Amino acid sequence: MTHDFETMEVRREIAARPETVFRLWTDPALKEAWFVTDNGPEWSASSYEGSLAEGGTERVIFRHAEKGSFTITPHMLIAEAPRRVIYVYRMDHGPRPITASVVTIALTPRGTGTALVLTEQITFLDGGGSLETRLPGTEYVVGKMARAAEAAERSHIHVPT
Repeated sequence: MTHDFETMEVRREIAARPETVFRLWTDPALKEAWFVTDNGPEWSASSYEGSLAEGGTERVIFRHAEKGSFTITPHMLIAEAPRRVIYVYRMDHGPRPITASVVTIALTPRGTGTALVLTEQITFLDGGGSLETRLPGTEYVVGKMARAAEAAERSHIHVPT
């Protein structure tokens, strides 16, 4: 049994208010809309459940055409609107746990938008991936969320707080 510890950070300037960005991370219906759709031709989501208030859990199953199923099960620790979100999650490949992580998302007002910093401390279990394979996926997810937040702001559709 092996385990490797890594930390990654993704920074993004988003042309949307912190309140909008916060809600896209913590409202299950809004998160499902941007998180489980448009994941490329190889990926599909087969299941999503979420309760993202403090103490709540989320569960999503993604399927890859060649690699099989991956289950992500976050547990929300702290949700302080509109400043920060902290959660822990486990990722399984089929029945086998491959990573366990602590994620902090810091949201800082920047002009009329938001500076987002996502920091993830990851434990890779028994060869369950690497920072080089995980970082591009996390950057992709943050980009999807940013596009959803910016589209809401452009349409003057303010996500309720």
